Amino acid sequence: MKYHEKLLPNQKDNSNLFDGDISSFEYEIFELTKRLIDWETPEFEHDDKSQSEMGSSIILQDFLNLIIMLSKSKRVLEIGTFVGMSAIAFARANVNVDTIEKYESFATIARKNIEAAGFTEKIRVLVGNAFEILPKLNDSYDLIFIDGDKVNYKSYFNLAKRLLSPDGIIIVDDLFFHGDVFNSTTKTERGEGVKKLINELKDQIKEFRFRVLPISNGVLIAQRR
Repeated sequence: MKYHEKLLPNQKDNSNLFDGDISSFEYEIFELTKRLIDWETPEFEHDDKSQSEMGSSIILQDFLNLIIMLSKSKRVLEIGTFVGMSAIAFARANVNVDTIEKYESFATIARKNIEAAGFTEKIRVLVGNAFEILPKLNDSYDLIFIDGDKVNYKSYFNLAKRLLSPDGIIIVDDLFFHGDVFNSTTKTERGEGVKKLINELKDQIKEFRFRVLPISNGVLIAQRR
């Protein structure tokens, strides 16, 4: 079994003792996670099925919560609120969260979910274009989570650095973008946007330590040196 064959749990060599249909293996992992996490998985409000599918998985939510606790972060900035799932995951670790959402329709849903989860005092939803909001922020953040418009990932990362504390962490979601970043020629604008960020990171290794986790759609952790 080679190194690259050890990445995903549902690959043949990692699931050879499973008696069920391999298509149900990921569901079993999901159910195991639900049994072991120490918080209730809420039914987030969303307008349609696509929003439910696009929201952060409970595994990623719990991972984000863990990173906050291990890093002892106090303030978090999120670029891309969507329906508020990851912002709530951060708030569970008793931190203050500023989250930027471009569209009022999603911000309205996020506020409802945040209120239902009991974190209105911990989470501030900033509505508008991140390119306009980020330059106006003067706070220092211990952790910055980028999960907004993939086309602008490179710009978001560079703008976020100014707001990052000396020992801060930047987490980027959807790093693989459904595999498009591995194509010699990307098939989508969003995939191209993420790939531009990846290429940019090669020049920032002296400033950051990078770690890639193959969970969900790929997660990048950048820790300032």
